[in-house]
Amino acid sequence: MLDIKKQSGEFTLKISYSEKFFPYIIEKGSVAVDGVSLTVFNAAKTSFKTAIIPETAVSTIISKYKKGDEVNLEFDIISKYVEKQTEKGRS
Repeated sequence: MLDIKKQSGEFTLKISYSEKFFPYIIEKGSVAVDGVSLTVFNAAKTSFKTAIIPETAVSTIISKYKKGDEVNLEFDIISKYVEKQTEKGRS
């Protein structure tokens, strides 16, 4: 976790990840952060941001996050499927 900003009960998270996962991060796409499906914005090669509404923050572990915490990322299954099909085409 690179950064956390809280304003009026809403959280904005900036999350870093290994550049090898960049193909799975799509602007306005979904990524699960510790099992919570969130929408990506400001996608870059090694980080992205996501906004958390107050209800999601209090109903999940997100309200406990601190800068520097490690999180588990799960990428959209469709991107994994496309990658697999593309690899089959190369073999």
